[in-house]
Amino acid sequence: MDTLLALCDQLEQQLSQADQQRRRLLEAVLAEALVEPENTLGAAYA
Repeated sequence: MDTLLALCDQLEQQLSQADQQRRRLLEAVLAEALVEPENTLGAAYA
């Protein structure tokens, strides 16, 4: 039983870490998407 509880704790921690990483990646993609179109438009009309 203790082994199963330890495994559940480990899985919960991994899910939490994956969620944090997913959020950071989403923020980075959104930031890039908001900045990149300005740079792309400027280059396209140069």
